[in-house]
Amino acid sequence: MKDTSTYLLKSVRVTDPMSAWNHQEVDVLIRAGVVEAIDGQIDRIPEGCRVLEEFTCISPGWVDPWNHGAKPGEEHHQTLQEWTAQLAQSGITTVALSPTKSQCIEQLAGVDYRPFSHQMDGISVHSFAPHSHKMEGQHMVNYQLLAQAGAVGFTDAFPNKVSKALMIESAKYTSILEGARIWVVLPDPGLGRTFQVWEGDTALSMGLEGMPMFEERFYLQQLSTLVEYTGKAAVYPLLSSASGLEKWEAHSGLTLGTAAHYLWWSDKSVAEFNEGYKFWPPLSPHSDQAALVQGLKSGCISFLCSDHRPYHSDARETAFPDAPFGQSTLPSFSLAGWTRLRSCMQPSEFIQIISHNSRALLGLPSIRICPGSEAEFTFWNPEGQTLGALDSPWANCVLDGEIQGRMIQGQLHLTE
Repeated sequence: MKDTSTYLLKSVRVTDPMSAWNHQEVDVLIRAGVVEAIDGQIDRIPEGCRVLEEFTCISPGWVDPWNHGAKPGEEHHQTLQEWTAQLAQSGITTVALSPTKSQCIEQLAGVDYRPFSHQMDGISVHSFAPHSHKMEGQHMVNYQLLAQAGAVGFTDAFPNKVSKALMIESAKYTSILEGARIWVVLPDPGLGRTFQVWEGDTALSMGLEGMPMFEERFYLQQLSTLVEYTGKAAVYPLLSSASGLEKWEAHSGLTLGTAAHYLWWSDKSVAEFNEGYKFWPPLSPHSDQAALVQGLKSGCISFLCSDHRPYHSDARETAFPDAPFGQSTLPSFSLAGWTRLRSCMQPSEFIQIISHNSRALLGLPSIRICPGSEAEFTFWNPEGQTLGALDSPWANCVLDGEIQGRMIQGQLHLTE
């Protein structure tokens, strides 16, 4: 339910490349969840208005477009309460959830597809539409279920395990969603999740004999072929290796994203046999980190996501080869991304990546700082500092930036 309160934000700096007030310090009047006025100084304070002077910067609400948190039936990994608390720490106001295969199967049995209500307090939740509930995409979810999701098409294993004919059929299934893109990631390897070392370099065995960089590049080539054959736009959200990045930059039908942890750690980190570095896809060479940063700067890589895949701490107490892939990255990924990117971009450029680009790819309405806009905002201080969350890979890191609060549907949520 939209809040009918009135707020006056005093002396906040706008960080929004799509706003006429970008980089300016202004007063912002918000009434009933809508921006009513923006000016250098607003002196007339409406009756009953709450004046807020503690915020440094205002930006359109931040987005996490690839998240696996708080899955129904996996509360032993993370409860809904834990998930929403981490969202508040991250500054995220909108999150897109990727379904599991089990959720797709339950859907076919008549269980409602959407795992959470879109009206959750303090967060806007959106869902992907699953194409299939089998690794090889052999059983397609019907058109009605795709239409119910209303956002984007999703499949979990093509194109490198299925034929081109099935790839084309998968693309056709999303054609009923106008403007929808196919979002795909590397498939789970199933067996063979073992740690291997070659000539001093480390890698996790996946796909082609433990060569994750080659496997990812091959996968992207197949995905670009899918785009070429079908004319359907596709998104690969978890680019972990910069190998051949310039090639994908020229491919207009393929949009790339990456996760913050690929900007921090390399495959050599895994040599510590620390389960904290078991991300999916595997980590790439140290030389790729600078290329990924430059890719975000140039726009070749369009967006940043958490790839939040939580596991209970008990699962992490096993031997390294047996520890599960995936990390609790949600609470700190946004500031971890800013820490790595701030040396090469302005705060408003970072907002383009973590807000506007993701909204566009998810087919969501644009949010910008201007009169008449919906009040879905993230308040932050790009010059502040924050200690990484204890349950994240950045637990011992001091991150640049500070999340001060969020506003969604006109409701104010201060960061504790």
